Amino acid sequence: MNYRLYISVMLLTLCTTLCLAQSRGRGAKNKEIEVRMLDLMGSASALNPVIKDSTLYFSSNKKNEVVVNHLNEEDDSHLYQIYSVLLRNGLPYGTPKVFMSGPQRPFNQVAIAFDNNGKLIITQNNLEVSSNRGSVLGIFEYGSPMQTNNGSLYMWQPKGRSVAYPTFSADGKLMIFTSDMSGGEGSADLYYCELQNGSWSRPLNMGSVVNTPGVETSPYIHSSGKIFFASNGRSDSRRLDIYYCFKTDNGFTEPIKYDGIINS
Repeated sequence: MNYRLYISVMLLTLCTTLCLAQSRGRGAKNKEIEVRMLDLMGSASALNPVIKDSTLYFSSNKKNEVVVNHLNEEDDSHLYQIYSVLLRNGLPYGTPKVFMSGPQRPFNQVAIAFDNNGKLIITQNNLEVSSNRGSVLGIFEYGSPMQTNNGSLYMWQPKGRSVAYPTFSADGKLMIFTSDMSGGEGSADLYYCELQNGSWSRPLNMGSVVNTPGVETSPYIHSSGKIFFASNGRSDSRRLDIYYCFKTDNGFTEPIKYDGIINS
């Protein structure tokens, strides 16, 4: 999986707009959506935002002036790290700071999540899974942001394939993530696991109703039950647009394109 393609899907301005729209309820109309540019990191990228306990978390490749900076071997760009900034009245307040303690790790950390047990889940390069197809992403668990090692693998991962960007349902019984594992519908698909006797089931593809020959990535399960994701493989998609669907007893519903100014 080419991680640069998929981490660039959910730009900070776009995702924050989506979060603002969702917070207004399921009946939000276009006129209620307000788009704001958040200039948090200057010319550096700011990706994959998550809001938890009045704090905004995101990933950025901004050069850090305090610590030693590692670079991507492919193009000498700065590696991505997780940052956090407090929110006041729904907007960032203060200067974003590196969230994870210790020296910068020599790999990209491109997204953060929290499972329903409060575990800190990071999508990052998996250096133990070799691939001749480029960078491979994995989902790792950290005990706390103070943990200075490289984390432990959170879930099963096929050799040479990426798993990334997990999201969890409100009741903690469903996890959805992105992967390019073999046997899928396209170059990157959405998969799901269900919590069974305290452990996650083996991943299952969400099927051709949701997945296409293109890319489906960056899922987010809203408390309403809507499953948001980005896709470029649908007949009405332009590059990567945002869609949503629901999980039912019979599988997943036909995705609906999200309204209005969110999409291109």
